[in-house]
Amino acid sequence: MKQSKRPILNTVLFALLAGVLSAGAANAADASTSMGAGSVPYVSGGVGEDDPVLATKRDYNLYLVFAGKGEGEYLADVKVAIQDAKGNPVVEAESPGPMFFAKVPPGKYKVTATYNGKPVTQTAQVQARGNKDVHFYW
Repeated sequence: MKQSKRPILNTVLFALLAGVLSAGAANAADASTSMGAGSVPYVSGGVGEDDPVLATKRDYNLYLVFAGKGEGEYLADVKVAIQDAKGNPVVEAESPGPMFFAKVPPGKYKVTATYNGKPVTQTAQVQARGNKDVHFYW
């Protein structure tokens, strides 16, 4: 009598799916999420389509990207300081990855990113709707 292989196949597929789902949950937990000085949420992470930080991008309105001047040269361990229009600190953090997303109230901000002791400062006008991209190059 011939036995069906379907129960074994279903068990293997279930085990694979459970492994993929738990790995995704572990990666999402690794994303660096914190609150800034004024209770401003932010997240930082790496590059790649499967990076859990990218999945949260739509929840933030200020996008910072850190890169070298060479093609595809993304930078990590960048110090980030965001101040509001009055000079009050909003976020002071270190970005472990080349992307840093923050959710700030609408307004004008001074953003300073420091890599290897070299600060670069830019201003960012964040609107009530949409987002603002700011790229830093060293």
